[in-house]
Formats: sequence, C-alpha cells, structure tokens
Amino acid sequence: MNVKHLLQNWGNWSRCRIGTEYPPVALGMVDAVRWSQNSLDLTFTDEIALAVDRSVAELKNFEGEGRNLHYLLKHYYVSCYSCRYLSEVYNCRPDRISRELARAEMWVAARLHSDPLVRVA
Repeated sequence: MNVKHLLQNWGNWSRCRIGTEYPPVALGMVDAVRWSQNSLDLTFTDEIALAVDRSVAELKNFEGEGRNLHYLLKHYYVSCYSCRYLSEVYNCRPDRISRELARAEMWVAARLHSDPLVRVA
C-alpha cells in the first residue's frame, strides 16, 4: 500500500466514531439522510490504523515544524480540507501546502517502514 492510501483510510477510520459517541443525526432523521461515507479497505485493520495514528501523533512531539505537519495531516486527511482552503488558513500558496503534505507523508512512510504490520510502497 502507498502512504497516501494508508492516510486516507486512517482519516476515514478516525472519522467513523463507531460506538464512541452519539450519532451525528437525530434518531428520527437517520433514514432521511443518505451518508456518502468512504468505506474502509478490507485489509485496513485496527492494528494498522493504530500504527498510522501513532506515527502521525509522533510528529506532534517535535516543536515548531513537526507540530505544524501534524496538524496539516489531520486537517487534510481527517477534516478533509482542501489544499486551497488550507493555503487560505495558513496564508501561503497552495503549492507550499502540497510540499508540506508531501514532507509529512514521507515522514509517516519512514516511520511505518519499520512496522511489520504495515507494508508501505
């Protein structure tokens, strides 16, 4: 698997909220709302998701740039913000956001490379 695919599945996994809190829609409206949820890959287990989550969380331990990369990954993959929107929030060009995302993805791929549960291409 490539790291972008892993991070997309991790974002879906972290958004799913199964059994952790109340549903996001009132009980009477559940049938009226059609969910456009991205299904998780069948090979994406909780162990793999936790390995990705640990590697993303380790970015927050580094002061300055690491913390920014951590929040950038969370905003892009969990909150599904676009590069254009993030460039407006961070007040920079969209190509810089893309470069920073690539740096963060490479760091996560390097951390996951040593994990026996995850095969990163």
